[in-house]
Amino acid sequence: MGSDVSGNERHTPVMAEEVKRILIRDPDGVYIDGTIGGGGHAKVLLDKLTDKALYIGIDRDATAIEHCKKRFKNSTTTVELCKGNFSMMNEIAERMGVKGVDGVLLDLGVSSAQIDSPERGFSFSSDGPLDMRMDQDSGINATDLIKSLPERELADLIYEFGEERHSRKIASAIVNFQKKSPVETTSDLSSIVKRVIMGSMKTKSLARVFQALRIAVNEELSSLEKGLTIAVELLNKGGRIVVLSYHSLEDRIVKNQLRDMSKSRIEAPEMPTGYREQVKLLNLLTKKVIRPTESEIRSNPRSRSARLRAAEKV
Repeated sequence: MGSDVSGNERHTPVMAEEVKRILIRDPDGVYIDGTIGGGGHAKVLLDKLTDKALYIGIDRDATAIEHCKKRFKNSTTTVELCKGNFSMMNEIAERMGVKGVDGVLLDLGVSSAQIDSPERGFSFSSDGPLDMRMDQDSGINATDLIKSLPERELADLIYEFGEERHSRKIASAIVNFQKKSPVETTSDLSSIVKRVIMGSMKTKSLARVFQALRIAVNEELSSLEKGLTIAVELLNKGGRIVVLSYHSLEDRIVKNQLRDMSKSRIEAPEMPTGYREQVKLLNLLTKKVIRPTESEIRSNPRSRSARLRAAEKV
C-alpha cells in the first residue's frame, strides 16, 4: 500500500512515522524493504539512514523496481534493488554478500499504483483485463485460474481467501457464465457478482471476491508465512521486523507467527532433559496492534484497514 509508481507521489505511505520510529535503531545498518512499491516508506526511512547504511528494496513488480531506480539514483545511502518475492530475501541478501540485517519492513497487499492501473485488473472500480498478477512475467492470471477450477474449488477459494459467505452462489454464477464465454475482464466478474448479491452488501462482496482471487493468483499467504520465518532468521541480534497488513487473513498469520517466535521453546528436544535449553527468537514490540490515527485516515483513506505489528530479535 505504498506510494504511486507512476511518478505521481500523491499516495502517501501508511504509518510512515511509526514505521521509522520502530524499525531504525542503527542509522548505519542494513535494512530490507521486502515490498518497496513506489518507495514511499523507503523515502522516509532513507532520510534517517547515513551513507554507511545499505537499503535493499525488493518487489515482484518490475515497474516498481524501475521507478525506484530513478527515484533513489541520487541517494546518499546505498540502495540495492531487486525484482523478486520477499519470501526469497535470504537468497537475495546472500547474492549481495549480506549475512545479517538490522531491520525488515513488509508492507503487504496490493500497491496504490497497481490498484489505480486498470490494465492490471486488481480493482472492480474500472474495466480492464482480469490479470491480478503482481509479477507480470510469471504465474497464472485470474482469468486462467477461474477457468482451471471446478465449481466447488472456486467456491472454497472465495470463501477461504475472501471470507465471503455467498461463495457457493457466486462460484455457481461464474461457472454458468463461463459456459457461454470466459470471464476475461474485471467488468465481467463484477457484473456476475452484482447479479448474485443484491442491496448494500454488493460492494463488500465484490471486494472479497477480488481479494480472494488476487491472494490465490499471487500465493500471498504462503509467501507471507515463508517470508516471516526467513526475515527473522536474517535479523541480527537486536534487529527488528515491522509488518503492515490490510486484512484479517494476513494479520492473523503475522500475529500468530510473531507470537509463536516470541515464546520460549525447547532447543534440541532429543537431548537429555539436563541439556535442554529454553530459547525464544523474538521480543514483541507491539503487544496490541497499532492502527492509523483518525487524522491519517482522513488524509489517506486507504490507510484505514492497516494494522502494524513489530518484533525484535533476541
